[in-house]
Amino acid sequence: MKQEPIEYTAFSPTWRQVHHVTGTLARLTFTLPAKTYKTAPPIPAQYHYEDTYSTEVIYLAGKDTPLDNEVFPLHASRFLAYPGSHTPAFRTMKRTLTVLFRCSWRESRKLPRRFQQQESA
Repeated sequence: MKQEPIEYTAFSPTWRQVHHVTGTLARLTFTLPAKTYKTAPPIPAQYHYEDTYSTEVIYLAGKDTPLDNEVFPLHASRFLAYPGSHTPAFRTMKRTLTVLFRCSWRESRKLPRRFQQQESA
């Protein structure tokens, strides 16, 4: 049975124009295929990058709003990442984005959640 890839999230206190993010990731062999999504607020534009090892990075160019029971820290932009077949390349990408965009990574499933209160009968 094929296991779903682990999703990682990084919130950044800075917002960068997409050409800065694209240039940074291009130096790490990522390309920006035609998978760019312009969305309506409150969801920022999404830019999907991929490298030759099938590592994926999604840049959400702006502050986004948590859904349901999610809790997000204050942020100006957000990254999502999915490891490909080459772990060192994935680590290099994470370190590079961490330094340049002052963000820290964690597994998305480990992000804090709001307690859902049960309705009393």
